[in-house]
Amino acid sequence: MKTFHVRDYGILPGEKDRMNMLRLRGVLEECRKNEEPVEILFEEGTYHFYPDFAFERTLCISNHDEDTIKRIAFDLTNCTHLTISGKNSDFIFHTELLAFYFEHGEDITLEGFSIDYERPAYSEGTIVSVNGPSMQLRIDKERFPYYVAHQRIFFTGENFCEEIPFWMEVDPEKGEPSEGPYETGFDIRPDSNYGIWKELEEGLVEVTLEGTGDLKSFEGYTPGHVIVLRHHPRSYPAAYVTASKDVTFRDVKIYHCAGMGVIAQFTENITLERVAITGKPGNGHWFSLAADATHFVYCRGLIHIKDCLFERQLDDAVNIHGIFARVKKILSENELLVELVHHQQKGVPVGTVGDTFSFVNYESLFSMGESRAEEIVRLNKDFTYVKFEDRLPRDIKEKDSIENMSYVPDVLIEGCRVRNNRARGFLLGCAGKMIVRDNDFHTSGAAILVAGDAADWFESGSTRHIEIRENRFNDCDHVKCWGQGVIQVDTPVREIGTDRKLHQYLEIRDNEFTSVDGELVNVKNIQTVIFVGNKVTAPGSEETWVKLEDIGEYRNK
Repeated sequence: MKTFHVRDYGILPGEKDRMNMLRLRGVLEECRKNEEPVEILFEEGTYHFYPDFAFERTLCISNHDEDTIKRIAFDLTNCTHLTISGKNSDFIFHTELLAFYFEHGEDITLEGFSIDYERPAYSEGTIVSVNGPSMQLRIDKERFPYYVAHQRIFFTGENFCEEIPFWMEVDPEKGEPSEGPYETGFDIRPDSNYGIWKELEEGLVEVTLEGTGDLKSFEGYTPGHVIVLRHHPRSYPAAYVTASKDVTFRDVKIYHCAGMGVIAQFTENITLERVAITGKPGNGHWFSLAADATHFVYCRGLIHIKDCLFERQLDDAVNIHGIFARVKKILSENELLVELVHHQQKGVPVGTVGDTFSFVNYESLFSMGESRAEEIVRLNKDFTYVKFEDRLPRDIKEKDSIENMSYVPDVLIEGCRVRNNRARGFLLGCAGKMIVRDNDFHTSGAAILVAGDAADWFESGSTRHIEIRENRFNDCDHVKCWGQGVIQVDTPVREIGTDRKLHQYLEIRDNEFTSVDGELVNVKNIQTVIFVGNKVTAPGSEETWVKLEDIGEYRNK
C-alpha cells in the first residue's frame, strides 16, 4: 500500500489555512492515478476545511431538503482501494460544506477521526420563565449569534441568516427530549402560530404567541429546560455515498452536521463499525446531528452496523428503505411515466436498465407483478420514463407505484447503543433478511419501526424476515407522538383482513423490556409473529404487552 502523508502537501494540524482545500484536491488527484491500494494519512491534530477551492457538484440527496450545488471537501468520486486514516484527528468544516462524497467508489475505508462544524446549524436557549403565551429564553449570543428586528428573531452563521420554523424542548437532567409539549412550529402556514420577539437585554429574549394556530399558551414548558432552535434546512449530510461498493466507516465520530450522519444510495455492502453519533464534550449544545444518524436508500449486499453509538440526533438512528415512484401516466402496454412525489426524494434515480421493478398497488402495497427495465430516461428531477421488457399488470393504474427490487439489502445491526434522541431507533423497510441483536435502546419513540406508504413519504417496502434477539429496551416509546409500541409494525394500508399479508416473519426472542406503560409490541398485517423467551418488567401481562391485528400465526412457545 502506498501512503500519502498530507503533511508533505502542506496540510498541517492546528492551522486555519484556507488553502488546505486546494492542497487536499492535489492529494486526491494523486490517489486516483494509482492502481495499487493507497492510504491518505493525517497525523494527529485538528484540521480546518473551508469551502474556498472546494469541489462543486449538483447533488440530489434523498431525504434532504435542498437539491442544489454542493461544495465538497473530500470528493472520492472514482476512488478505489483507498483508506483515509486520521490517527484520532478532528476535522472541522466551515459553512455548508459536505465533508465526504463517494460516487462510483469501491473498497474505501474511513477511519480514526471526528467530523464537526465551526458553527452548528441549530441554536439553543434555556427557558427562564413561562407566562401564558409568553416565554423568556437565555441564549449564548457568542455561541449562537442572533439579532432581533421587526419583532422577528434571526440566527446567523458563517454563511446564513435564518428564522426559526421549529423548536424542541429538552430535559437537561435526563439528557433527552421532554415528555411535555415537546415540539412547536412557527410561521409554517397562514393559519399557524407565529412569534413576536423582543430582546430584553443582551442574551435574553422574549417570545409571545400570536396567530390562529392551536397553540395558545406556553404553559407546560419547564423553566430550566433547553430549547433546541431548529432554524436551518436539512441541507447536507456529513457523508454521502452513492453508486459505490464495499465502503467502511470505522472509529469515526460525527459530532454535527445539518443533515444526516451517513446516507447511502444505490450502494452495495456498507459497514459502520464503532461509529459514534454524539455531541462533542464541551461544545456548548445538547444536540448532535440535525437529522437521522444513518440512512440507507436502495442499497444491496450487506448493511452491517456494529458497536456504534447513536445519541442526541434529532431524528432516527437507522432508516432503511426503498422509494415508491408513483405512476403518473400509462403510455402503452409496457411503458410508464413515473413521478417522485415527496420533495425530499426529487432527483433520486429510480434505477438503471436491467433492474427488476415491482408494480405496487397504492391501496394495499401488494405487488401485482415484476418486470425488468428495458429503457429508463430521466426527464427531470420529478419525472422518469420507463419501458419494461414485459407487459404491465392488467390492474395497474395511475397512483400505483413501482419499486426497484434489484436493490434489496440484508441487514445486521449488533452491539449498538441508541439513546436520548428525537423520534425512533431503527426503521426497517426492505425485503432482505434483517437481524437486530444485542443492542441497547432508550428512545423517545418506537425503538424498532416497520412502516411504509405510497401516499406520504413514499418509503417502501414490505418485509420478509426480521429477527429481534437479545436486545435491551429501557423505557422506550415514552413520547407517544413517535410510536405506539416499543416494537411497532404500522402499515397504513386500506386492504387488510385478507389472507395475503404485507409482511412475512417477525421473531422477537430473548430480549429484555423495561416499560412504565407496558406497550411493548404493536404489529399488524404479518403472516408470522413469534414472541418467545423475553424478560419483561412492565405492568400488565402478555395479553396487554402484545397487540396484534391481522396476523396469520402467533407463537409464544
